Amino acid sequence: MGTVETANSIVAGTASVPASVPSVVTTQNKALQGSVLVLIQFDVCEEIKLDALRDIFGARRQEASFKHPAPGYVRFQRAPVVEPVEPLILESGERLDVQIKYYDYGVLSVVFELPFSGDWDRLVQLAGRWVWDTDFTSFAQKIVKQKIERARPALVKLYDSWLHEDYFVFHVREIAGNPSAAELLAAQGGRIAQIVRGENVPLSDGEQQEIMQSKISYYPNDLAVISWNGAFLYDSDAGAETVMQLLEYANSQLLEFRHYDELLTRELQSVYDFMDQGSMGIMAPAYRPARRGRTHRARRQRHQISQRHVLRAPLQSCGIEDRSHRLQRSGQPKGSHRRRTLPLHGRPIPPEPGVRAGADGGDHPDHRSDLAV
Repeated sequence: MGTVETANSIVAGTASVPASVPSVVTTQNKALQGSVLVLIQFDVCEEIKLDALRDIFGARRQEASFKHPAPGYVRFQRAPVVEPVEPLILESGERLDVQIKYYDYGVLSVVFELPFSGDWDRLVQLAGRWVWDTDFTSFAQKIVKQKIERARPALVKLYDSWLHEDYFVFHVREIAGNPSAAELLAAQGGRIAQIVRGENVPLSDGEQQEIMQSKISYYPNDLAVISWNGAFLYDSDAGAETVMQLLEYANSQLLEFRHYDELLTRELQSVYDFMDQGSMGIMAPAYRPARRGRTHRARRQRHQISQRHVLRAPLQSCGIEDRSHRLQRSGQPKGSHRRRTLPLHGRPIPPEPGVRAGADGGDHPDHRSDLAV
């Protein structure tokens, strides 16, 4: 894989791209019109000073957009800074528009977008090739490293290593015949499931039904099928823009949860190490059991809260409980750039019977056991 920068674009080679694959844009059968977006996000620092960043880049601020008028409280508290980047040209000839977004809580989001015009088979092939065979994370990381050097004065506590997330959005704004959402699902539900999963072969009826549990429609002619690694949207540009912003924001928050999960894991480990060293003098024998009990209880509560609010609710809303076995195709080596299953808090900790999130044994009136994250 190689990357060559030109005056106005970045030319990047990709692995496993057959020479016989024609450009999607030149397909004569144009039953579908839309775009494909790839979101690659990195947690790079503790905070980004957006005002200072705008002075450095002269970039614009992104405001939340909605299909219909929304209440005043539905908005970005601190809107991200958006900067356009040179287009990326893949080895297949596909030209991707690129932009980078800076969130004040230290997340950088690189967005690749390809205008799409073709048929269902082409979109299925494109999804399979991009989801599994194209290392967009490497492309995005190269862009971020270049931008970080210039943006360094606006960054607070830059991290040595970066967590990252990726997500794919397949937006179709026009379909020949203008079918309703119900008609579209009846005719192309199987292919939509393949697109969301990035699979080139048809999925089983059970898997299709599970994916379609996450389908959402507000009007008869719009549809969203949202899963853990990608989403299919059938809507106007204005309607899809709202959903894409929400998906991008949700994935950036997932990065933040992962960051604090790792931070808490390290802190708890230091507490265990401290207690195991017996560095409390003559009080250690009497104090250690009580402190260890409180630490174990806090660890169980944090584990359950994460399961309930961070993982279980979003995954159940998408109809997914455990799909780690589908993170890669059978027989394929595990790609380092693909999303991986991560252990919770460093190790699996089964919750004990009778322990519920927030049950700390105290009677504080301000304790909220079911506060949603």
